[in-house]
Amino acid sequence: MPAEQKFPDCELGRNVVTKYCSKEVLDSMLRGELWFGSLLKYRKCETDNGLMSDFYEGLTTRLVDFQHSQQPFTGKVSQLNIIKQMGASIAPGTGAIGFKREIDKFIFCTSWGPYSRSHHQKMMHGSQDFPDYKGEPNNDHFIVIDIPTFENAVLGWCASIYGAAQIRHAPCIYCKDRQCPLDKSEHESGRIDENKTAIIKPDNFRIENEYRFLIQIPNRPPSISDDTLKMKSMNLTTSFLAYGQYN
Repeated sequence: MPAEQKFPDCELGRNVVTKYCSKEVLDSMLRGELWFGSLLKYRKCETDNGLMSDFYEGLTTRLVDFQHSQQPFTGKVSQLNIIKQMGASIAPGTGAIGFKREIDKFIFCTSWGPYSRSHHQKMMHGSQDFPDYKGEPNNDHFIVIDIPTFENAVLGWCASIYGAAQIRHAPCIYCKDRQCPLDKSEHESGRIDENKTAIIKPDNFRIENEYRFLIQIPNRPPSISDDTLKMKSMNLTTSFLAYGQYN
């Protein structure tokens, strides 16, 4: 697992993040409307985006050791066909079969620290230091968010609608050799930390200085989309410290 990326303290000691966004998103947030996208949604969005793609967003490979099971894997063609139909693969040199597993969390993406005009410019247009990063010119607005107030507002909304929720937040971890994390079975050591896995990003995204909020709703009802968790509460706006447009 790559080492965690360290970032300097926020200006004036404020525990804040900045959301770089379009005017439409900013206007929605000022109305108390906010979207947490699923890891599945972000993986779909990035699939056709060339160098900006992260095909392992929110995925792990669950290893199941069949060598010591009552029906061990023998490598017969019939077993190989079944494995292929299940979307699984044979992990080389492990004697185990890997099954892709999706982490069921919703995320809200921001950048760590207070607003920075130079950082905003890089987020929109990229930088020579990060030639693989395309940038998003439409994200010419921003909003600065107080982390503790935002967390309390999100938890309050979730409690009022779904009874309970779990929220975690942390800076993203960047790695050069992006791979799908391996996850042992429930009965073995080596289980991964889902929260940590959900904040791993390829190194070409490092320019974003990303800080993620993760939400998991126990016993998620079918009414929640697989793609988006939409919130609407003016309490969310109490966490907004400043907003504006790049100029």
